[in-house]
Amino acid sequence: MPAGSAPSSSSLHEPMAPPFNSFTNASTTNKALTPNKQLGELLRSIDPKYCFHPAVEELLLDMASDFVQDVVDFSGKLAKHRRSTTLEPRDLQFCLAKNYGISLARVLPPSAQMLAGGAASSGLRPLGQDLLVRARPAKNSLHMHRMTLKRKSLQHTKTKLKNAHAAKVAEGAKKVVRWQEDGSDGIAAY
Repeated sequence: MPAGSAPSSSSLHEPMAPPFNSFTNASTTNKALTPNKQLGELLRSIDPKYCFHPAVEELLLDMASDFVQDVVDFSGKLAKHRRSTTLEPRDLQFCLAKNYGISLARVLPPSAQMLAGGAASSGLRPLGQDLLVRARPAKNSLHMHRMTLKRKSLQHTKTKLKNAHAAKVAEGAKKVVRWQEDGSDGIAAY
């Protein structure tokens, strides 16, 4: 287009090419384009006599799109933190485990793990080795003994403080102010 000339209306309305993604195929593209049909098919597979109210269907679709957006945003931030331009399964796994409590370790089929280079290289871990699930160390007897001594010491200190406070209160209760017959005041302890 020569400099100084206005863009033609046909060039403004040309559709943009979708971004290149080596993992998309015809079946995933069709599934992404028809979520309403999939939602209806899912409900019919559970019970054929039920159908969604349009407001409920819209709400479920909004919730699903928000969920996907949140997971992709958080996973993208993780990938950026790793200084990578590619989302890896471990990014999604960490996001789902941390934010939603969902584990992907044994959910993916073996073919999907092989496409990603195997379980070890893709970053997926077995259920027992999840990123956020760690076994607590066993308590040993020395630790338990120290904790018992500390608890007894604190209890003993509290008892001493209570007794001292009770003694002060009792001592203060013994002092009574009395008016004497001659008009002067005096303090008598009983």
